Amino acid sequence: MITKTVIIPAISGTTLMSIFSYVVSHAKGENFKEPKVLAQIVKRAFHTHKDKLPRMSGWAMHYAMGVVMTMVFQQCWKKTNTIPATKQGLVTGVIGGITGVMIWKILFRVHPNPPHIPFMRFAGHLLLAHIIFALGVAYCSRQFDPFVSYEEEGIKSTNEPS
Repeated sequence: MITKTVIIPAISGTTLMSIFSYVVSHAKGENFKEPKVLAQIVKRAFHTHKDKLPRMSGWAMHYAMGVVMTMVFQQCWKKTNTIPATKQGLVTGVIGGITGVMIWKILFRVHPNPPHIPFMRFAGHLLLAHIIFALGVAYCSRQFDPFVSYEEEGIKSTNEPS
């Protein structure tokens, strides 16, 4: 069951990632905005000239993937009785980033008319964006059970001093 313990960290992490992507895209003059790239993929796949449905689909897919990744990260932290903090955010961010790059690469390969994006730069951006996402998820997840309970029981984050 997807509850606020997943939804709130997922929305927080995905929103931080999106803000980062929009700022970088503006600064670099590139379209590294994941929801917009997803919208282009939908628009080109269905050969539509309408913008509203692809745009909504892009955002929905982006946030849905954020929920999925949040659930995976939280399960890893729960199984290891770990309070998520900076170290866990960095590790899961790198793993999530590599996974994300692979998913995007497959998506671009199987799509009949993918958007024209410099993929190596996009991949580097995705890695950093996923680290920001995971840090947001880690720190937001700390506010909910079981991670609050871990702190009350004296379980420390693996990157906090003893």
